[in-house]
Amino acid sequence: KSFFVIHPGFWLKTMFTCFKPFVSSKAWKKLHFIDSVTDLYNHMKPDQIKLPEHVLGYKQKNGAIAQPLFGLPLSTVANSHHAVNGIPVVCEDAMNLIEKQGLEVQGIFRISGSNALVSDIKMTYDRGEEVDLSTVDDMHVVAGVLKLYLRDLPDPLFPQTTYNSLMDVFKSWSFGGSEQQQADAEREAIDKLVAIFNTLPKENKTLLRRLFLFLKKVSDKREENKMSASNLAIVFGPNLLKPPGGNETRLILDTGSISKFLTLCIEKADVIIGQMQFDSDSSSTITTSTTNNNNYNTTATTQLNASSSGLK
Repeated sequence: KSFFVIHPGFWLKTMFTCFKPFVSSKAWKKLHFIDSVTDLYNHMKPDQIKLPEHVLGYKQKNGAIAQPLFGLPLSTVANSHHAVNGIPVVCEDAMNLIEKQGLEVQGIFRISGSNALVSDIKMTYDRGEEVDLSTVDDMHVVAGVLKLYLRDLPDPLFPQTTYNSLMDVFKSWSFGGSEQQQADAEREAIDKLVAIFNTLPKENKTLLRRLFLFLKKVSDKREENKMSASNLAIVFGPNLLKPPGGNETRLILDTGSISKFLTLCIEKADVIIGQMQFDSDSSSTITTSTTNNNNYNTTATTQLNASSSGLK
């Protein structure tokens, strides 16, 4: 359907131009000259074309190695120059900036920023260029970049193989009874979630930990930003979970369970993460304060990486 010429030289362009009178306008529109292999991803998703690693990564202009960031599997990104201590740099950049400047912005993550600017930032990351999000005036754009990255993952943060197990936890959760019974049911749900989370790949657990501790900070400022844990759960649901086979109808039917699941993950982030198992070689350790909620008394020790702005 399209014909791409990568790194076209002067004579090659001249040759194609000479043939233009003999080619239909429809066919000519299918011809694209691009300067970098990674520019292919302005026209298609990374999983739509399979190229050898050395071809995908070569950038002719300066000899630098570059590969796209958005749309690649999390396992690939976590082990590339696009990651900081296992966390995709775009996620760390966005969360770090929002923690500094955007926690009190009303409607953060709910209100959309400029789609054009979000797209421009995405393409800049994909080209391997330095990105300084602090130059972005609209914090909703920064939030949009984070949501877009998560939404573009070929397999979401919570892999499709875990979807049914996660939904089963909340479909069987009884919200009635006494306060003590509700607390017991919540504790049981958390235990089941921790067991599922511990089966996730290392890179998923690393990003999960950073993301949900961050979202808890956002929800803690709900009086100012009007974004409670339940509001954040509604916004992030479609970005973090996908039913097996991408069944959109199933996703709509499970909206209630997804909302309950993510609300609990955000509200009890320190408790859940404190009970999860992480590899001992993770980055610097930060010990959170003792939490005492609904008969929980858990000292949550979490691994958080040192954040930094811009691509490395």
